[in-house]
Amino acid sequence: MPDFIVNNIIENRLKQSDCKVNGWIMDGFPETESQMNLLKALRIKPMCVFIFEQHLDECKRRLSNRRIDPATGMLYNLEIQPPSDEATSNRIIQQQEDMPDVVEKKFKLWEKQCPKIED
Repeated sequence: MPDFIVNNIIENRLKQSDCKVNGWIMDGFPETESQMNLLKALRIKPMCVFIFEQHLDECKRRLSNRRIDPATGMLYNLEIQPPSDEATSNRIIQQQEDMPDVVEKKFKLWEKQCPKIED
């Protein structure tokens, strides 16, 4: 999804009163320079940031086993949580974002952006 859409959604949500009072948790944001600039422009500095590291090979292995059922939206993992029936097994698909070449490209982008995000 383009940053201008993501940034607009995030900005509107962070301005709501419950976020101001209770705080918030974000997963996977910010990822890009534009997203980091949004937080700076809003003068938002998280109190705590967790960055979980994992090797590229492990990312590829885990994501290559992920499948989605287009009929129900349910996620499955062929290794640890496969579908329990044959009809679902025949219907599940691998999403483009879980393909090894896509995972590697996103991983390398993350490695490049991570020092800026930590800053």
